[in-house]
Amino acid sequence: MLAARVDDANAGKIPKRKLDVAVASAWGDRVCAALGWEIVELRYRGGGVVVNVLVSPDRRYSIDLESYARRVLRLGPGAGPNTLQLLFSMLRDGSVLPPAPAGSYTELG
Repeated sequence: MLAARVDDANAGKIPKRKLDVAVASAWGDRVCAALGWEIVELRYRGGGVVVNVLVSPDRRYSIDLESYARRVLRLGPGAGPNTLQLLFSMLRDGSVLPPAPAGSYTELG
């Protein structure tokens, strides 16, 4: 189903940004439900851009959901779903994540 939506976006049948947001929302919700992470608004230093990010419970890690979804969906046929599953597994297992102090919002993805 995801591959069909990517094809639709590439053919101009639906806006690519709409697909990015839909995938980001669905994937982020799944991580929240399964792993206890949450989606928050994060304002970058200097008061600039506010983005919706997925954060670990201790705020050690963050993922800019829309940017991550955009990069994954542009990887090509079959790669996107595998990459989403790979990062989900890495978050679940925790053993291969880079060391980071709690509260650092170290960006993943």
